[in-house]
Amino acid sequence: MTDITGPPSAAQPLFIMAMDQRDSFGTLFGVQGEPTEAQLADMRDAKSLIFAAAQRVLNDTPLVAGQLSILVDEQLGADVARAAKKAGFVLAMPVEASGSKEFRFEYGDDFAAHIEAFEPDWVKALVRFNPEDPAELREAQIATLRRLHDYCQASRRSWLIELLVPPTSEQSVKYEDQSLFDELARPRLTVQVIRALTEAGVHPGLWKLEGYDSTDAARRVLDAVHAAEQPESSCIVLGRNAPQRQVDHWLRVAAPLEGFVGFA
Repeated sequence: MTDITGPPSAAQPLFIMAMDQRDSFGTLFGVQGEPTEAQLADMRDAKSLIFAAAQRVLNDTPLVAGQLSILVDEQLGADVARAAKKAGFVLAMPVEASGSKEFRFEYGDDFAAHIEAFEPDWVKALVRFNPEDPAELREAQIATLRRLHDYCQASRRSWLIELLVPPTSEQSVKYEDQSLFDELARPRLTVQVIRALTEAGVHPGLWKLEGYDSTDAARRVLDAVHAAEQPESSCIVLGRNAPQRQVDHWLRVAAPLEGFVGFA
């Protein structure tokens, strides 16, 4: 591992191996409803295998610059989280309930105790937020995110938002397919979401964002992040399970812009 401390930057980016999937991970093991003990054991073994592969890759190809991170959940990856921290990886862990359309804490009001049990370097919150969602949904999500922000600020913890901006049903009809929505609508909507959250006092250290098709779109989103007057806030690109060619394009767009400091 590279011996680097401090927040990620363009010079020392953060490379996240994301393996915190829970509900979607279960589909690989035939889980329907609550997983059985055997299914839980198989899924935990699988995450341990993924982590072992990440360690092997790093040992075979040492990182010249930047920090390598493991993003893993408590339910299926508690052993991986402990091993990753011990091995010197930057540890990130989620707090959101998996598969929920509304952002809520996986462990309810006990979320802080679960964070403190593992002491991750980054607390991660995945939120699906469209500025044209119903007002009550937007308000509920902002309130819960603000609660997380206040906790992290009081306890001096770094945290990140993984922001997904899925189309509403009306937007899906208007833009017909995901690629058109991504190109023509998502950058503008993302800017609106960032403004709404930051104006409500939600200030993560990192925004984990879907990639952008053009430099202009990526720059507009960066401008919204910087306008919040939180200079420590930066952005990383998430893969969103897109084809390799699409991910490569998103990374090429983001790489020259100093506000982007890594990917997951």
